Amino acid sequence: MNKKRLVQRWFNEIFTKGDINTLKEITAPNFVSHVPNHDFNGHDEFINDFMNWFRTVFTDDVWSIEDYLELEDKVAVI
Repeated sequence: MNKKRLVQRWFNEIFTKGDINTLKEITAPNFVSHVPNHDFNGHDEFINDFMNWFRTVFTDDVWSIEDYLELEDKVAVI
């Protein structure tokens, strides 16, 4: 899967729709998510501690990508 499609799935399927299966599909089981003041280690911790909270608080949010930049192995979105 190309990086742009991966980023689109991250924001559209995981954050907008809350699709936990997509999260498990596109990340390694031991991935680390860095957010201010905390790191989440692995699928289960991220899903249980962050995504469940996020989808409870932001029930009708819609994420969209305004711009996309890819350079070698790095991606930035706005």
